[in-house]
Amino acid sequence: MHEGGDVMKTFILGAIAFILIVLNGCSSQHTDPAPAIRPQQGAELCDEVCEKFKTMTNEQGDAGCILAEPVPVKQGATVECYSDAGEIGCISCSEWCVEQHQNGIFWNTSCIMEGGVTECVQIETVCNIQ
Repeated sequence: MHEGGDVMKTFILGAIAFILIVLNGCSSQHTDPAPAIRPQQGAELCDEVCEKFKTMTNEQGDAGCILAEPVPVKQGATVECYSDAGEIGCISCSEWCVEQHQNGIFWNTSCIMEGGVTECVQIETVCNIQ
């Protein structure tokens, strides 16, 4: 009977070890560290930049860059941000610009205001906004 008791002890110890390993694996899930977001300078010019976007020449030769239009609050949203849609779920160009700067995305607003940019395409080609 001594042999049977040893087998039972081994089985119980093995089961306990297995349970502890499984529980340890469940409770120690690794989480990625929060991203290091560094707000960018230039947000103080967002109002002026967005007003300038309205007067710049677009690819069709008309006044107004698409960046001057309101944008959906969530990327990929199905909300239409036009005046006849009521702009529900949208934010203005200025609000979006400030939010982008706070999220670490640099618009190079000083270049847009002072860099001789007059066409919408120059936002990318001259001021290198991405």
